[in-house]
Amino acid sequence: MTPLYDMHLHLDWFADPGAAARAMAGAGTGCLGCTVTPDGYVALAPQVEGVPGVRAALGLHPWHLGRGTQASGTFVPAVAEAQTERFCALAAGTRFIGEVGLDFGRAHQGTREAQLATFRRIVAAVRPGSVVSVHAVRSAGVVMDVVEECGAPSCAWVFHWFSGSSEELARARRAGWRFSVGPFMLRSKRGREYARQIPQGRLLLETDLPEGRGATMDAEAHRSLLAAACETISTLKNVGGPELATVLAENSAALLDR
Repeated sequence: MTPLYDMHLHLDWFADPGAAARAMAGAGTGCLGCTVTPDGYVALAPQVEGVPGVRAALGLHPWHLGRGTQASGTFVPAVAEAQTERFCALAAGTRFIGEVGLDFGRAHQGTREAQLATFRRIVAAVRPGSVVSVHAVRSAGVVMDVVEECGAPSCAWVFHWFSGSSEELARARRAGWRFSVGPFMLRSKRGREYARQIPQGRLLLETDLPEGRGATMDAEAHRSLLAAACETISTLKNVGGPELATVLAENSAALLDR
């Protein structure tokens, strides 16, 4: 059985992340367990240590940057600064980073400058050779600008659920970026066309699940989602499903073994 890898899974959002990771390993599935805050990473890492094919990733998601303790999630600069400092300190001890990035969608325009300042510090803090899963909404070009300005090309930069323009996709391909593609991206005509264009050697699978905290892992259903995404992509690319699955497994294993 060819292993499958979910290269953008919010593993810490499962009710029992350690049990979820072990169930995935038993089903022949690995993952990059992306978190949205440094605290999420600190809680997840010891629970999945030693599970084959599973890595905890240190994240600071732009939606969660600087949220206060109020239910409204009001942006608090002091909280943002503390989160960023904590992220940078932890980044020295891992090569797995995600989810980080920029979101310039309408709902998050108010924190644009804080996001940019934080993302620059994140890019500067990641270790050479790191794997970095990046969120980029209406910001793919700016994300690439920051990475290039900070001189961090030695990392494996991954666009998670790429939604930029055709020109930005071409630029990312020229710059050596990788792309994780899953069921959500494949729902749209544009997403399917982008998946068709991405070179096999730069392609990864993802689910971006679960959609909320406290979920229960069904490892077989999770593997089926990845397998279905792989089959869809193989049809788009007019290549054999087993052949593509092998390439994607090799792509992912090479990153997770860093």
